Amino acid sequence: MSEFGEELRGNIRNDFSKHLHNIYGEKLAFLPVDVGLTVHLQSVEKDVRSHPSIINCTCKVACVYCNKFVTIDDADFKLYGNDHALYCVCKTCCESVPPDLLTTTLDKLYNSGVEIRVSDS
Repeated sequence: MSEFGEELRGNIRNDFSKHLHNIYGEKLAFLPVDVGLTVHLQSVEKDVRSHPSIINCTCKVACVYCNKFVTIDDADFKLYGNDHALYCVCKTCCESVPPDLLTTTLDKLYNSGVEIRVSDS
């Protein structure tokens, strides 16, 4: 979900995507996105035996701090800067990285941007 910009400043994008995930999470996956979010799209599996309409998303997003890909459930999103840029930080980094180090990383990304990465896998 993106392109809400000025209309959904602050944590509204994140809260809105969580709310949609709670309602439709068994059929759809929701991510609040912004420029620089790295998503690893993997195969989508359908369990046709028990619930043919349920889709399990195996997509992962990259944490801007540790650069590891984590599941959507293990991702958290932090706001930074005047225009409320949204960055993915995994829950492990949110809990273990001191706030000043995380702020330094977000500041660098906000001012310099995210390096484009290409993966063969």
